[in-house]
Amino acid sequence: MKLWLKNKFQKKPAKNILKLSRKEQVEFFSLLGQLIKSGYSINQAISFISNISEQKSKSWIFDIDKKLSGGASFQKAIENYINPSFSFQINMAGHYGHLEESLIQIAEFAQARLVQQAKIKQVLKYPIILIILLTLLFIAVKIFMMPIFASWTVGQVSGSGRFFKSFLILTAISFFLFIFFYLKRFSKESRLNKINLLSRIPVFGKTIGLLVNYELSAQLSMLVSSGLQLSQIAQDVSKQRQNTVEKEFAQAMLISMKKGEGLKGFFNSLPFLDPTIFLYFSQGSEKKLLEKNLKSYSEITYKKLMKNIERLIGLIQPISFGIVGIGILVLYLSMLMPMYQTLGGMN
Repeated sequence: MKLWLKNKFQKKPAKNILKLSRKEQVEFFSLLGQLIKSGYSINQAISFISNISEQKSKSWIFDIDKKLSGGASFQKAIENYINPSFSFQINMAGHYGHLEESLIQIAEFAQARLVQQAKIKQVLKYPIILIILLTLLFIAVKIFMMPIFASWTVGQVSGSGRFFKSFLILTAISFFLFIFFYLKRFSKESRLNKINLLSRIPVFGKTIGLLVNYELSAQLSMLVSSGLQLSQIAQDVSKQRQNTVEKEFAQAMLISMKKGEGLKGFFNSLPFLDPTIFLYFSQGSEKKLLEKNLKSYSEITYKKLMKNIERLIGLIQPISFGIVGIGILVLYLSMLMPMYQTLGGMN
């Protein structure tokens, strides 16, 4: 066990550093957020985490602490270990002077997502076991039962039986081909187009829209408080090294501004964005009030998002059981059809 931990977390050259798993990132930011709330500075919090961590299993913490001690910024010290979305938020927060606030926000949201993932895994356990058992039953019927049924129906297979079997096969092939080509096309779309397509999916689309509007309003609230104009903020974000969805948002905003369409054109071009965010800007509120409105909106949207995700989690089991039920029905039909054909031949 000790050897495995050593191999997993041992220090490597920067170009070969493996990013932390999502769970490790969430645990790290959660602890960091709690320490910052308790009054620790970022450097003090990292030093504290480093002191309570085991040398062999947490060498990445010591690496971050060492870089901070050497004068590196927090965003530079941690960028090799976290995903691009977190890295972008930390870079922008550090640039505009809201790093500690942003870290607390990242920690809270990441922790909530981890709890929801655990709930989803718990809800899916029983349906997955049923699906595995059903698959094994299908294989057993195919190997042991179907040859027996086939021997009964030699020379008795009707045209309707052959048609039904061919129809099922063609339907299955067509379905999988459609999914394959759709996913292939989807993978080539830009991030904004992907979000637009996902937001149109019945049942799930609303959750995607809430997630995007929450993150956009929360980040705009932080950026607006810096005192810079929105156009300048968009230019800064568009020049970021990471290829993130935030960068695509900024580029789309700049294109709308160059065309003379302004923010209205930007929001009209992306139907999944809530027009309420645009209204806050169009009202010409002072910076402090605009920041307050955006922050309040992001908090309200976050609560709606969490409630919507809970509702979706509640739908997982019924949908899973429905799929299992359809599988059982198909299994029975595959067994009964040969028997029905045999009886028909005898008559």
